[in-house]
Amino acid sequence: MDRPFAVRCAIGVTLGILAGFATRQPLFAVSCGTGALCTGFASLQGVYWTRAATMIAVAFAMAISTFVGTMAAHSTIVEIASLALWGAGYGLIASLGPPASAVGVNATIALVIFSNYPLPMTQSAECAALVIFGGLIQTALLVFSWPVQRYPEERTALANAFSSLASYARSIDCVNPTLPPASSLADVAATLSDPRPFGRRVAFAAFQTLLDEAERIRSTLGRIAATYCTSFLPQRDTTARALTAIATALQSGRPPSDEQLRANIEIESPDEQVRALFGQLRAIWRNVSIPLRSRSLGHPSIPNADWFDLAESLAILHSNLSVDAPFGRHAVRLAVTLAVTGTLAHVLPIQRGYWMTLTAAIVLRPDFTTTLSRGFARILGTLIGVAVATALVLALPDTPHVLLALAIFFAAIGYWTFQLNYGLYTVTVTAYVVFILGLVGTPEHAAVVSRAVSTLIGGAIAMFSYVIWPTWEAPHTRKRLLDLLAADRAYTRILFAGLIDPTSRDNAKLHDERAQVWSTRAKADESLERMLSEPKANDDIPRETALGIMAGTQRLGLANLTLATVYESPQTPALAELAPFAVQVETAFAAIDALLRGERAVPSVHLRDAYVRLQEELQWPERDALLTTLDIMVDAVNTMRDLASGPMT
Repeated sequence: MDRPFAVRCAIGVTLGILAGFATRQPLFAVSCGTGALCTGFASLQGVYWTRAATMIAVAFAMAISTFVGTMAAHSTIVEIASLALWGAGYGLIASLGPPASAVGVNATIALVIFSNYPLPMTQSAECAALVIFGGLIQTALLVFSWPVQRYPEERTALANAFSSLASYARSIDCVNPTLPPASSLADVAATLSDPRPFGRRVAFAAFQTLLDEAERIRSTLGRIAATYCTSFLPQRDTTARALTAIATALQSGRPPSDEQLRANIEIESPDEQVRALFGQLRAIWRNVSIPLRSRSLGHPSIPNADWFDLAESLAILHSNLSVDAPFGRHAVRLAVTLAVTGTLAHVLPIQRGYWMTLTAAIVLRPDFTTTLSRGFARILGTLIGVAVATALVLALPDTPHVLLALAIFFAAIGYWTFQLNYGLYTVTVTAYVVFILGLVGTPEHAAVVSRAVSTLIGGAIAMFSYVIWPTWEAPHTRKRLLDLLAADRAYTRILFAGLIDPTSRDNAKLHDERAQVWSTRAKADESLERMLSEPKANDDIPRETALGIMAGTQRLGLANLTLATVYESPQTPALAELAPFAVQVETAFAAIDALLRGERAVPSVHLRDAYVRLQEELQWPERDALLTTLDIMVDAVNTMRDLASGPMT
């Protein structure tokens, strides 16, 4: 629960509603308040420049929707056509990621709400302008808070990274070693790539140093888990406590003060890897206080030019222009669903029928799990919110000032509960919508039944539309696993090339490939999780096979992580004896790829035989640790090949 976020956004909504209310035009207060409310929620997308850009994009998209909605309200046909068009656009741009999805859903919500208020063009433009004004109020509050903040985004991201490393160090298992987590490090890298405006360069450099040290510790812990686990066990608790202390210091903004713990990591260990690990911990302990003491104001930073790639975005949109593509199908489904609910809102004798369309737009998501789980939570939360709002209207004086105060109150509670509980958040936002629209509508208690009925109908139609024409993740999971194996294959190839021929070593290229593996692993993990929540009948690959291959890539990742520490060491000589083994590894990857694709011509693999020959031929003082690592690789690759050899359906 982020209290500064809730307080800041609640202030923004209050200012927006009051600014609109000052015009003595209730619809203007609704416009400005709605722009502020939705833009506040959008402020959770991105980091610095990207966050501000997303908020501005949401404000302008909602303003366009407001203008179109108030103009389309003059014609039922135009209104329904607009709903279908907006639904298709929202479904399609959701393929570009969470920020784009935030733009789409808020633009659609604005269209649904304001298509109930036919206005002359001049007033439509004024409402649209006030939506933008409300969004700009929220953006200004966010941007103006940056100079007085002590780098909370960077500190939180790094604290999460060190906490995950502490958990890993505490749970290292010598019998079944696992791959250290990488997703939190990727989050830090993404945060630092979007630098805070007017931050101090010394702080940026210190944060980057901490990230570099965190990556080194991850590599060292992985190597220890794979090859030196037993000797590390006596130091496991000290390491975990030191990493936790560093994470706590970053989160609290105060340097670590546990002198006894610091003295423990100063102790020299007879084990080389533990000495290296403690040296890295000492370096972090010294460096962590630098950004915590840095002043907030400093040199300006330019926006990250890579956060939005127009060519790549157009390519993604083009690839989804088909009903066979997940987001292409979602776009058609949304368009039809919003058109149907919009039509029913006019045909059925129900007041506030637009709640059908509003509920459907919010409930319907691209994937099965989110649509059903959030759908039920949304419907239940909306019903409770309507009941709570109606009870308050009946109990309190029915005046504009009371409605205004209640709207502001529930907006604040909505921000407070947004990251705490989705169902509770839905209750509060529903109540906000009831009160803010009550400023321009009939007495709220007169519409409670129709609002509840509309919510139930809209939610049911949304979920029914998904059931009759679903978008399953299962058919895409095998492709995600193939992508992950391809990334692992490329990374492994670079490692062996550099170990065999030191002149080909390129640490920057290795780092880029490692980041690619992290990215593809996250997508494969997400795909597998979604697949496991769907009915088995849609599986394109047996679940046991998919889970086994994912576990195999984790073991392979542990071996590669250890090999990377050997690769990056300037003391590592040319290991030409690895060449035949590397060829067999490449052949094994090709075989796994062919088997997963269902191909019949599969190359023969003799990876274990190559490993046995390597044991006989390799002459290097560090051979035992290297052979232990390669043994893990052999087991992982052979296991994945055996799994891929089984039936795929």
